[in-house]
Amino acid sequence: MDKLEQIFNEIDIPIDGNLLAEMDYGDISNTQWNEPFETINEIDFACPECKKLFSLKKNLIRHVKSSHSATSFICPACRITFKRMDNLKRHHLKAHGQPFVKTAASTSSSESGRMPHPEKENAAPTTSFVCPVCDKNCSTIHGLIHHLKIHASYGKDDAAPSTSNENNTEVRKIPLLKSSAVIQSAFKSRIKTLRLENSDNFLEIKQFLNSKEQDFQDIILNELQKNELKVNCMLMCKYSKASNTGIVTEEKNFKTKNNIILTQTNIGEFYYSIVDKLLAETADFQEKESGWSLHSILYLEIRVNKFNPLHASSFIELPDIIKKKHAVINIQNDDNLCFKWAVLSALFPVKEHTYRTQQYNIFSNSLDFTGINFPTPLKDIQIFEEKNNISINVYGLNEKNKVFPLLITKIEKKKHLDLMYVKNSNNNSHYCWIKSLSRLVSSQLSNFHHKTYICRRCLQHFISENILTKHRENCNSHNSVRIEMPKEKFLFFKNFQHSVQIPFVAYADFECITKPISSCEPSSVNSFTMKYQKHEPYSFCFYICYMNGMYKYPIVYRGSDAAKVFMEVATKEAEEIEYLYSNKKPMIPLTKEQQDANTSSTRCYICGGNFTKEDWKVRDHCHLTGVYRGPAHNSCNLKFKVPNFLPIIFHNLSGYDSHLFIKELGNDNYDINVIPENTEKYISFSKKISKRFSIRFLDSCRFMPSSLEKLAINLKSDQFRNVRSFISDDKVSLLMRKGCFPYDYVSDVEKLNDTCLPPKEKFYNRLNDEDITDDDYQ
Repeated sequence: MDKLEQIFNEIDIPIDGNLLAEMDYGDISNTQWNEPFETINEIDFACPECKKLFSLKKNLIRHVKSSHSATSFICPACRITFKRMDNLKRHHLKAHGQPFVKTAASTSSSESGRMPHPEKENAAPTTSFVCPVCDKNCSTIHGLIHHLKIHASYGKDDAAPSTSNENNTEVRKIPLLKSSAVIQSAFKSRIKTLRLENSDNFLEIKQFLNSKEQDFQDIILNELQKNELKVNCMLMCKYSKASNTGIVTEEKNFKTKNNIILTQTNIGEFYYSIVDKLLAETADFQEKESGWSLHSILYLEIRVNKFNPLHASSFIELPDIIKKKHAVINIQNDDNLCFKWAVLSALFPVKEHTYRTQQYNIFSNSLDFTGINFPTPLKDIQIFEEKNNISINVYGLNEKNKVFPLLITKIEKKKHLDLMYVKNSNNNSHYCWIKSLSRLVSSQLSNFHHKTYICRRCLQHFISENILTKHRENCNSHNSVRIEMPKEKFLFFKNFQHSVQIPFVAYADFECITKPISSCEPSSVNSFTMKYQKHEPYSFCFYICYMNGMYKYPIVYRGSDAAKVFMEVATKEAEEIEYLYSNKKPMIPLTKEQQDANTSSTRCYICGGNFTKEDWKVRDHCHLTGVYRGPAHNSCNLKFKVPNFLPIIFHNLSGYDSHLFIKELGNDNYDINVIPENTEKYISFSKKISKRFSIRFLDSCRFMPSSLEKLAINLKSDQFRNVRSFISDDKVSLLMRKGCFPYDYVSDVEKLNDTCLPPKEKFYNRLNDEDITDDDYQ
């Protein structure tokens, strides 16, 4: 038992229910959920003719009969040939109205009517996993795990060895997945998770991901031999940051969405698109979750799900609404070649009995169908296009029988055809030829009864070919979609309550002293952030701008408690403004001109709509001044309310000023609401000062993302109206540009008492590594 316990300790994947809990199940159907796990004796069976693999022998037998059998079954009434007897019976009953009776004449074969069953010696060589306890061969890793469980349940390590290799199996003894790749599988290997460890201890994410490109390609190419795939990746890293209790470490994961990989997919390009997404996610995390730094890279997980693309087979009736348009030719085939018949009917149209396959038999060898699977999945259409220099678009039908683009060719060639892909309730599918796309879709696009020109990519319609040509120049650069326009012809602005002018807006700014701080010597190996200054607010200016002119003089304060005093001033001013808002002034009596204008008006001055019995005319006035503003709908008038907040605007609030006073917001029991960018930056935040009123802090840098210096340069001199109202004309020019201040020099409040200008070298800005110019100093 000691040996057995050591084996299980070396397995990196969970053997219990956690195996399923950690999987990415992708697109698993209800039927697949109920299927058992793969067993230890699972063998793939290969077709001796085309080498196609099958997991079940009965599927291989059916494939050989239908695709490679020399036997054919002939209808004695109409001489149509079938490869399967059940198809002949179905045809005879449907076409001739009586059950089929088998005769010697109905079978034509160069061999016996029954095909021999392919035996296991025809099975393709497969890889085997060997039990390290008893040397038994298991066809899959999950089979090996199941086998090891049997050892554990009986407590034996001397089970009879199985050394036979009758199935042409390549035996591979593996070290039970304790190296770079850990494989987890479930649902007959429809789901796999493979782990690529950071065994080389890379310290940079990009370097680690680049090193795993070849491993990723090998894994995907190996899985693509069995099925098309849906793949997503997860990068697991460990991050650390300093806290009050010491260094905290946490594992963080970054995931990508499921992406489809087909046989024609460029795996290298696909992998680097995954790398770009993971790098963007990690960069976004470090920006938004400020304070975390990368400690180590753990592993990259590749989640692989089998993907079964759409494919079509035998005849399906079209919905009546589609048949009545006479725009689609639907071949009544009873084989799996509906794609072939649909293409032939498009390229070699016939006048009579267009739905019969016999009409197109003579054209069967006109096109190259080698490499095309039947039933035909959508992915094979590109192969067919390249072999035959033909372009094909495929359209689907939704539950409302509306046509939409399913597969659009990249380049429309001279030989072009449109196919329809339909499915029935039994999940069977079928291809048809769209004879007239315009006739098929015009009724779902408009009520225009004349000829329309349809864009095959987006199904937009146009009244002339010239307009369509211009549209295609732009449309070809985008993905194929069916555009659905809103039911309303026009969209109008409706939130008129947001257009009312806010009467009071406050503006503020802080100034800080820059105290030097000492720190240890930075590391020459790892990246680092060097702190050399601490900013402490010592002064602020607070100014309230009123929509009707002068309200109050600016408030300027200097002192070591500037942050605390700022919140006291802001709260006091907000309380006064709340009082003004709550004491509404009655409307000033209208003049005769205003009364006449109000009486004759038929439209609301707010929204521009006509007055109705349901939404009648009222007189709107300013609640602060009592001045009449105009005739309005009753509903518009009720929405035009005074605000319940005072906005206070800083430039670069998020990046700088908010850190100076944010701690002062929690000095009472009123709520604080935050719109965060990350744990250290806030887009906006507000502080309640009463039950109905709050202070809202905003960052003008988010509306005008430029420096104050550049914004001031963009203004003309006559636009500095507020500055001119407080500063004399001979000094105003000095304030119409960014000032020069020795920030690094002012490391102590006492230096503010200097009576002479500091030397020029004291104006050096360490942060920007800039000196003051001679002109600015003068």
